[in-house]
Amino acid sequence: MSENDFMPDAAAARAPRTAVFRLLAGVLVGAEALVVVGLTIWLGISLFTTPAFSLLSAIALFVLVLIGAIGVCAMTVGIFRGQRWARSGGVVVQILVLAVAFGAATDQFAHPELGLQIGIPAIVTLAVLIAEIRSVGRADAAAERAAASRAAAEESAAPDANTE
Repeated sequence: MSENDFMPDAAAARAPRTAVFRLLAGVLVGAEALVVVGLTIWLGISLFTTPAFSLLSAIALFVLVLIGAIGVCAMTVGIFRGQRWARSGGVVVQILVLAVAFGAATDQFAHPELGLQIGIPAIVTLAVLIAEIRSVGRADAAAERAAASRAAAEESAAPDANTE
């Protein structure tokens, strides 16, 4: 039996929408992962080609960005697999990116255009992640209601042992 055999009609109708949001969220977070991987490569190259004020700070920044790149790549894979931790991690990443965008737009050396270029994709990705989380939650709730009604139907169909 397939998973759809146990889904009520409303949940089965929502399943394609959940898949679309999952695909879209995975693609958007994957694009961010590619940007962070590119930043990691750029920092790695500049570590050897550009003199740094503090070599230790440059190495630490490279290691932190590398860890971030690995994390965002893992979240991308997790989102495509439908794992809950990846969606919540993706939301946290979007909030951090929005903080960076706000800083870029309002800092002492502000570049509002750069803040918008960083912030708009983060807002779009955050909205898609939230839509995917809500869609999965609705599908899960519908599946739980169907399981409860199935259990109640089986219980009422079974003969009562006390009536013998």
